[in-house]
Amino acid sequence: MVMLEAVTAGLPIIATDKGGTRNVVRSGINGILLNPEENLEQQIVEGVSFIKDGIKLKDMSDESLKIASEFSFDKVINQYDQIIKALTK
Repeated sequence: MVMLEAVTAGLPIIATDKGGTRNVVRSGINGILLNPEENLEQQIVEGVSFIKDGIKLKDMSDESLKIASEFSFDKVINQYDQIIKALTK
C-alpha cells in the first residue's frame, strides 16, 4: 500500500525487487528496483543520485502519476470482484 500511496503522490520509488513490487515500480521509469542479493547500501546511494537529477525526478514523478491511474479504486474493486466471482463458481 505504501508504494501505491507514493505513486499517487507522484513520487519516484526506490524499492527491493521482491513480491509484487514490479507491478508498481518500473525501474528507470518511475523509480529504481534494487537487487536484494547485492549490496543494498551502494544501490540506494546510486539510486538516490540518479533520481536527484532534476529532469529524471520530474519525469519519474510524471510516470508515477500515470501508473497510479492503473490502480484507481474502481479498477482495483473490479479486479477483486472478478477474482471473488471466479473463486465462487
